[in-house]
Amino acid sequence: MKIALFILSLLLTSVFVKAQSETIFDRLSSNEGGSGKITIHQNGNVASLVSKHTELNKKVKGFPGFRIQIYFGNGNKAKEEALRVRNSFNEKYNDIESYILYQSPYFKVRVGDFTNRYDAYIAFQKISLDFPTAFLVEELVNPLK
Repeated sequence: MKIALFILSLLLTSVFVKAQSETIFDRLSSNEGGSGKITIHQNGNVASLVSKHTELNKKVKGFPGFRIQIYFGNGNKAKEEALRVRNSFNEKYNDIESYILYQSPYFKVRVGDFTNRYDAYIAFQKISLDFPTAFLVEELVNPLK
């Protein structure tokens, strides 16, 4: 019984590994029952370039977007002030993510993960009433959850 379970789990694992290593070209060229057949005529370098592009995209943490910077400062109390500003923001806007960055010598508090400038600007108009020194910045933002 244990051997049968082991073999079954090994087979399932190999199926998942094969499915993950398939490229878009493999999936398009496959001949599944009940569907048409696609033939791709291309230079061999195209598949290589697509593969490299896919690998590079896996390494990128986030995508281009916008955040609102509500604080930046340096000095002895900058970290404590950044924490205070972030906590104050989180009390008022608990539905928007906030981040503390340290880019020597500045501590910065940035908020939001906006995919376009329009959404960021709408939020900026609201947030700037409570944080008048706020401004928009372009940054890599986290994927939507």
